[in-house]
Amino acid sequence: MLGKGRDGVGSQTGVAYAWNTAGAIAGSLAGGFGLIPIFSATGTWRLVIALLAACAFLALLAGRGNNARPWRALPALCAIVAAVFILVFAEGPTAAWRHGQLDRMNKFSASRNEIRDLLQSLRRDILWQADGVESSIGISKTNALAFIVNGKCDGNAKSDAGTQVMVGLLGAVSHPDAKRAAVIGLGTGSTAGWLAAVPSIQRVDVMELEPVIKKFAAQCAPVNHNALANPKLHVTFGDARELLLTNRDKYDLIVSEPSNPYRAGVATLFTREFYETIAAKLNRGGLFAQWLQAYDVDLRTVRIFYATFGAVFPHIETWQTQAGDLLLIGSQSAIVRDFAALRARIAEEPFQNAIASAWETTSLEGVFTHYIGNGEFARQVTANSRVPLNTDDRMLLEFAFARNRQTDNRVNFAEMRELARSTGADRPVNSDALDWNRIERERVALYGHSGRPGELQIEGQRLGDALAHYENGDLAGAWARWQSLQREPRDIPEFRLVAECLADRGEDAALIYLDKVQPSEADAIRARLFWRQHRPEEAVIAMTSAIGRFHVDPWPSTSYVARTLGLAIDLLQDRGPTTGTLSILQQLQEPFAVYNSEGVREATLVRAAMALDRGPTGEHVLHAVAAFEPHVPWELKFLSIRSRCYSAAHHPRADDARCDLLDFIAAEPGGVEGAHFAQLNAPARVAASTK
Repeated sequence: MLGKGRDGVGSQTGVAYAWNTAGAIAGSLAGGFGLIPIFSATGTWRLVIALLAACAFLALLAGRGNNARPWRALPALCAIVAAVFILVFAEGPTAAWRHGQLDRMNKFSASRNEIRDLLQSLRRDILWQADGVESSIGISKTNALAFIVNGKCDGNAKSDAGTQVMVGLLGAVSHPDAKRAAVIGLGTGSTAGWLAAVPSIQRVDVMELEPVIKKFAAQCAPVNHNALANPKLHVTFGDARELLLTNRDKYDLIVSEPSNPYRAGVATLFTREFYETIAAKLNRGGLFAQWLQAYDVDLRTVRIFYATFGAVFPHIETWQTQAGDLLLIGSQSAIVRDFAALRARIAEEPFQNAIASAWETTSLEGVFTHYIGNGEFARQVTANSRVPLNTDDRMLLEFAFARNRQTDNRVNFAEMRELARSTGADRPVNSDALDWNRIERERVALYGHSGRPGELQIEGQRLGDALAHYENGDLAGAWARWQSLQREPRDIPEFRLVAECLADRGEDAALIYLDKVQPSEADAIRARLFWRQHRPEEAVIAMTSAIGRFHVDPWPSTSYVARTLGLAIDLLQDRGPTTGTLSILQQLQEPFAVYNSEGVREATLVRAAMALDRGPTGEHVLHAVAAFEPHVPWELKFLSIRSRCYSAAHHPRADDARCDLLDFIAAEPGGVEGAHFAQLNAPARVAASTK
């Protein structure tokens, strides 16, 4: 295009290379900071196809003067046009491939129908997706809101609340007078939001790499104390290391909660040099709280982490925030607490609500069940071994964590507690004001065997057994095991267990404990009590109130929600369509707070509609089934209901529904006979998938 002969070939080649280089730089900048965030990755993919086709067409026009027979290029041009149409209008990589966490490829080793059901569920799971300046983001909703960054889930609004809510508040409650705080990573906004709600905190600076995350945090307002509406919270987008190095602010508390260290670039937030930056940004007596994964990690890797952290912070406390999560609190001076003042402080907001919601306790002893060891324990972890440090020049943690990815390696918290106990490092300084017998009892119930035989161990095992049966929905078994303890309940999980078990037995004694649980749980327990006492009208009213509260209360567990909605189905089947039962169905049509237990709600909605319509056809079933479009569950029972319902209603998708059902039957091993066998087992399959 630049020349037609031998003259000036050198300069023409130079011009071509210059334009190509300039275009590559401009394209990278335009794509990364403009086109991809605006049009998304798949939209930019289609745009690039169109641009390349346009360039080919222009090149063809520009070169037609050198071609004696330009019509020869016509077949190639037609092929280009056809390819463009195929590529531009192709489905492309869907949410199942972009946000399905494909590092777990073994889940695709299944039958054709099972694979399609998995792909459909993954696509249905993504509430929305966006391509930001730094990352590709997908928002998952099946098990409460969660954000997926570049194909890896980095936080769930509900299941990670024990860590996200408490990592900042543990630092705030440990510092006698924290006024300024910094949080590395916005995520769900829970850490920053609850910190900003502390009355003594005057300002919280949040450093977040990806701007798209702010939209997600806004959706998590019910669990993050409405963080983004708090004027004390200030979000800055950029790299945390650069932001800390370039600003002149100092803090009383800094919290670091990044992604996993094996992710590219994240290990730089676990190096000695970074910790030295943190130490320089802390005021006198300031605290630094550092999260670390305790899954997919071996002891050698943990020692590297402790050695690196301890090289900068000589005083370290170790906590377990929830299963699989460690928290280290570091300081340049010894961490000393006034436990009398601390007991009074956790009775105030936001601490009282936070520990009740995230850790399900109301006492200071309940908080310290999560305590593992003091500074002496941290020194014991790295004792008697030459442990290298993770530095900017030697990213040992990045490769050490990556080596353990998808292995069975996991930090053994029981062994950590036993090491702390054997070395006398299992208690903080001046902690005699705490009831350590109660702490040990609650630890056994939470974490299982404590290594301490005797009456305490026996009681703890019985309590843990009762709680396990209760969690699995076996209320009769839970009650039988609870009775063997022969005592009154002491904390939120025990109050809930006793209240619901008594309600299931139809005993009014359940009402005594309702002020000890969440209002939504109290209404659900009241509905169960009325149902067992053959007072269905009152049960329907209480159930309507309970489900209504689920829309504003994000904290009930998935097992509790499932058990409550199972009772709602019993009520609907018994009462049929009435004003009260129709109100329950209407409540089920909208997601609960932060999409809590969304998969359970969706499955219950179809069952509730069938209960009111007395079969698989009817207006309520039609609306319930249509809510799953376009990525419907690829299961025989659902596809059969969908086909019958759409056919009866002459729905526009009736033919598609019939074809989908036939496709499922054809793909089943054994054809029609295999499908008949699958039909017989469909209820069990649906129940298993719901669970």
